[in-house]
Amino acid sequence: MVPGLAYSINSTLPTPTCSERCDLGGRTNPPKERRWWICLGRAEGIRLYCCARSRRPTVRRSIMCYFDQTRWTCGYWRWGHFRQQCNKEYRMGETCGLKLVYETKPEQGVCKLCRDMEKKQRRYDKMWRDVERWQREGGKPATVERTMGEMQEVLGQIYRLKDEHDHRLQSLGQV
Repeated sequence: MVPGLAYSINSTLPTPTCSERCDLGGRTNPPKERRWWICLGRAEGIRLYCCARSRRPTVRRSIMCYFDQTRWTCGYWRWGHFRQQCNKEYRMGETCGLKLVYETKPEQGVCKLCRDMEKKQRRYDKMWRDVERWQREGGKPATVERTMGEMQEVLGQIYRLKDEHDHRLQSLGQV
């Protein structure tokens, strides 16, 4: 059921009666050169169009295009290369905008964000050890203060990378 509309996929819709017959010719997208199509909504791979002249809705199911997916051991993933076009998409080289996974390619190791977080964590740990040593030795208050400020910056960068990583793990679509 398309939200806000009283038509479902299985219901029989009235046939448009305008002179252009509102026929998409098997395509999922209305032709751009014909301006009488109005998209009433799109949800869950279903597009509902109506002809501007007859105002009768027509349901079209979108068939999605397929892409490779790369997944790392940490759970992070990204879309890969385009693999297969919808059989309903009529323009060469174009995609319908909806993505399905054609093949998931597992990558050994962790993603770039995890590697960057590890680098920053090592840098933060070294600064922490240096500050402890300088405080024990004494005599370097300006260096300790400057390094403490840098530690706060590095910690903020680590948190931002962690948030970006977690956001990608929870998302299903494009980020």
